[in-house]
Amino acid sequence: MLGLLCLACAGQHSLWPEDVTFDLTGCEEVLLKVEAVPVAGLFQNVNNYFVAPDSVLVVVHRAGRLGPLVQLADLRTGAILEETLPFGAGPQAALQVSAQFRDGVLYIDDFAQHHLYSIDIADLRTRGVDYHPTLEADYHGWEINNVTALWRGRFAGVNPYCFEDEASGIANPDEERLVFFHRHQRPCQKRRTCDYDTGNVVQGHILPLPAQDRIVFASSTVPLIEFYDGSGRKVKRMRGPHPPFARYANQNGNIAFIGSVPFAYQGPIVKDNMLFLNYIGGFGADGNLCSTIIQMDMVGDIHQVLRAPVFFSSFSVMDDGTIYGTDAHSDTPTLWKLFVN
Repeated sequence: MLGLLCLACAGQHSLWPEDVTFDLTGCEEVLLKVEAVPVAGLFQNVNNYFVAPDSVLVVVHRAGRLGPLVQLADLRTGAILEETLPFGAGPQAALQVSAQFRDGVLYIDDFAQHHLYSIDIADLRTRGVDYHPTLEADYHGWEINNVTALWRGRFAGVNPYCFEDEASGIANPDEERLVFFHRHQRPCQKRRTCDYDTGNVVQGHILPLPAQDRIVFASSTVPLIEFYDGSGRKVKRMRGPHPPFARYANQNGNIAFIGSVPFAYQGPIVKDNMLFLNYIGGFGADGNLCSTIIQMDMVGDIHQVLRAPVFFSSFSVMDDGTIYGTDAHSDTPTLWKLFVN
């Protein structure tokens, strides 16, 4: 059984060595041109597209699909190359999934069954029907979300009780952001006794950077970026580029959004030792249909801002600088190709 090394314990809440608020004033900005990739229209019920080397389109389907949830296709023709991970309950199957693609590996978080799978794209192409996804982690029974594989057999999840909103005064002050676990530790069964249940309003993305011994957290609902070292110690917090736009209701200790669910950062990635953070600026709050990619180095210095006149969530950056982004806001998501004029 897997166990967790929980950092979300009273008495361990600490200050940030570096805590900054930023905006994009004065940053170098580049406007991206966009065009729709035709083959994406061949697929239905899609959650994410990613583009791998050799023009391989990685298609991650939504729950309920009759058939494999992950397909590899030719980016030019749409022809199916391989597929894996059937929809369903039990081992080697998944129900409700989110996906992260990095270093040639697709990580599938089945948050319904609390399973984290890895799919090596090159290995899947080589072995075909003989390939089976690797069950990396079983985190059943733990109150964490957005689980991610780190390095050296370690994993991390987002603590849904780590919450602080200055405007409303709602906070669980003794909760830390990240929860770490190893494969072979037995879990402790400690129950949290927080003032507020914030599980419905805390979401985000964890991006591991093993070469730099860093972990990046980017909030999905608050304009917030956090840097940690490999052991989980706080390094730097960055709030921006806008003030928080979410509003919250306190319903007998259960915290919910007032109005539409807001959005901030979506699916950060790393390419050539640079962070690419996709900021969509309160999409749910004001109908914004644009994406702003903030290109940042490993210490949080902004190098360039890329602006796209379309909305997208997950995205991939190619060696030639071309960006492919998924607009999953509709029932038939669009795959956008974005490039500099």
